[in-house]
Amino acid sequence: MTTQNPPVPPGAVMVSPQPSPARRNRGAVIVAIVVALALVAGAVTFFAYRALSSSAGADSPQQAVENLVAAIDDGDMLGAVAQLDPAEARGFTHANETLMGELVRLGVVRDGYDYSKPGITVSFTDVTYGDTPATLGADLAFVTITGGTVTAADGEYEVPFTDAIIAAAPELGERPDALPDGASSFDLADATSADKSPLRLATVQRDGRWYVSLAYTIADQTTLATQGAGYRLGTIPANGAASPAAVADELIAAAVSGDSERVIELASPTELAVLHDYGSLLIDGATGLVDELGGLEQYGAITGNIKGFDGLSDVSVDAEWTTSAVAGADDRMRVSLGAIAVTAPELGEVRTVIDRDAGTVTVTAPGEPTMILDGDNVVDMLFGFGADAGFTSMPGDSGIPAEVKSMISRGFSALLGIGMVVEQGDDGAWYYTVGDSTIDLLAQLLGAFTPEDVTYLLSLAE
Repeated sequence: MTTQNPPVPPGAVMVSPQPSPARRNRGAVIVAIVVALALVAGAVTFFAYRALSSSAGADSPQQAVENLVAAIDDGDMLGAVAQLDPAEARGFTHANETLMGELVRLGVVRDGYDYSKPGITVSFTDVTYGDTPATLGADLAFVTITGGTVTAADGEYEVPFTDAIIAAAPELGERPDALPDGASSFDLADATSADKSPLRLATVQRDGRWYVSLAYTIADQTTLATQGAGYRLGTIPANGAASPAAVADELIAAAVSGDSERVIELASPTELAVLHDYGSLLIDGATGLVDELGGLEQYGAITGNIKGFDGLSDVSVDAEWTTSAVAGADDRMRVSLGAIAVTAPELGEVRTVIDRDAGTVTVTAPGEPTMILDGDNVVDMLFGFGADAGFTSMPGDSGIPAEVKSMISRGFSALLGIGMVVEQGDDGAWYYTVGDSTIDLLAQLLGAFTPEDVTYLLSLAE
């Protein structure tokens, strides 16, 4: 699919395309910046983030970057997070609060661990900027960095693990050798001038305020490496589904039919805004890769809207969904699979039904006996298949410790409850998420286990 680029907005500053040479210095600088922002964002709880005052963000793109640099140098984590794109800051803090909470409950991470002491610091000195930010549309601007130094150095370190974990693995109680060669500094001017193209941070405008965006910075640097600084966006607008279950139905239909543009339309316009703005560039880039590979028919991949692949026209998918609430998020729902039937010419209809109340999965297929899996027989099947295949370390049913059986059984039950987290947009439509879905999945799996399980596993290491 070829996407027409929109006209350049009035007043936009476009930089002429430049050659794309080696970018090791630039890559190191971008990694350092991303690490710095991830560390400060991950160290702040979601509660603290929500308590940020209206001073979050800045009046201009460059001011947002300057505020962020100053906050990092001052060790002001809340101040640094206040300059990040709100959707990204929420993702970091939500992951920290949810997943670290589970690890504390399980006795892996100490309660009260100071996340602000990871053992490494990133600082900026004498940073200088270009005269005018380059813009792509009204709400996306790139602040060019023309000079200064970014330095990664050893910092305060606090061991995150509990005494029980350290007793079983003493090396976890030691300070990691993050910087074996000592402090590392990168000259921003050298990284900028190495190929005469700009080193820049992306900023986005949200509700009249400007914020630094990690996602847009990474997308911009990736696109600069392939297309040069004169590229223009090919936006795919958000176009959600009418209900949570409809998101899942339409997502499957788009994947099976090879409609990757529809897949992008259904993505969250907040969490995955960058996917919408760079969507057509991604599709066009994939098309170019297909040309290099000589077509995709031989690979049988679901690639969508890409020359050489028209979808899986001979396969039909019929799914039923259940929805459940996501704790602490009124505008989000979890969509889980209830039943799915996949029909293909050579297989007929293979139907899978999930009964969460009974804790079972039932699979039927033409000419095959009905298979019913539950938390008990899945243990027998897992170890039985292993023993039959010659894995002598996998004993038969009589040799499986009761503790292991219980953990596998509970893990299986937890898997039956996982799903995709969808959110309701300002337009009333529903969209899928990636970050929230991943956090929810991990939290549910961790939630299936107990501190006693960890104690038992540690005893095996003695």
